[in-house]
Amino acid sequence: MSLPVVDMEADPAALEFALSLGYQQAPVMWIDADTHWSGFNPIELDKHFPKEIPA
Repeated sequence: MSLPVVDMEADPAALEFALSLGYQQAPVMWIDADTHWSGFNPIELDKHFPKEIPA
């Protein structure tokens, strides 16, 4: 799986966005306005990005 990466040190707008959501640590995962979290969370990752089962 490949996800877009935004460097919050290089992108002040991205840092401000994460801070506006109340997050103070990275990574921040943004799915949509109602679904986002901060930190490594394997349960949420599996829920939103299920592993593909080879055919």
